[in-house]
Amino acid sequence: MIKGSSGACLEARGDGMNFGMHQCDDKNSVDGDGCSKEGLVEKDYKCTGGFPYSKDNCTYIPTELIEVKANFHNDLILKFSRPIMFTNGTIGLEDLKVLYKNATGFNKEVKYRVLTN
Repeated sequence: MIKGSSGACLEARGDGMNFGMHQCDDKNSVDGDGCSKEGLVEKDYKCTGGFPYSKDNCTYIPTELIEVKANFHNDLILKFSRPIMFTNGTIGLEDLKVLYKNATGFNKEVKYRVLTN
């Protein structure tokens, strides 16, 4: 904590002490590691463990495939834990490998084609 110009206590950022005035403090002033230099938890991260005498530890939350459905055309419909974006703007055969476990327990690759709207 530091004393502001008005005499009120202010929480310093980047010192690894989280008094609860900011969402997180991971003991640095670097963006992109889960806790921003402004003390905000960054998108796709979860920060825990921050107290007045211990810094926050931030962990990236990976995008997960949460559901696969097949429609009446046998198209696979994939549902992810959050919106996904492919680096070239569209999905191509090189972007996604689909496997299934057959009756003998071996992974088999699914051949597919990419449909666009």
